[in-house]
Amino acid sequence: MAIITIVTPFNIDLEFKVADFSKRMLAWLVDIMVICAYYYLMMVVIYPLLQLETGVGTLAGLFVLTLPVMIYQLSCEIFLNGQTIGKKVLGIKVMDREGNEPSWGQYVIRWLLCIGNMVIYIMPRYLIQNPWTIIGFMVLYIPDTIVMLISAKNQRIGDLAAGTVVIDSRY
Repeated sequence: MAIITIVTPFNIDLEFKVADFSKRMLAWLVDIMVICAYYYLMMVVIYPLLQLETGVGTLAGLFVLTLPVMIYQLSCEIFLNGQTIGKKVLGIKVMDREGNEPSWGQYVIRWLLCIGNMVIYIMPRYLIQNPWTIIGFMVLYIPDTIVMLISAKNQRIGDLAAGTVVIDSRY
């Protein structure tokens, strides 16, 4: 069990348990399910109601389907105090290494350095056509997974670059 200790100006040490790899993975899977539900709702209910022409439909698909999914992680973490829906369900959250809430810049760095999430988040759209494509895109997660497993605080590349850590807020 990894612990991060924050020394306050009042000489009080605050200890936070670093989120386990398994909790982070489960939170990620919950986020994938939320995104799949969003895709299903949009593709089956909302998108057919719009009845758009081919050219306009492609542009609408970009803005209605893909763009919200691409910024899902970033917007959730900014507006839900360092948590996506999956992190909220599992009781974990993103925190600055000094114990503060991360800045917008730190959230953006984390988000930009997680290209694998962006690709996987748009996968439901293409998974319908060829389910085997997801296996090819899982290669994008290999560097993050290796770094998380060998770092002392289970940090992925984006966390190391942004100076953040994911903690278990229920500890």
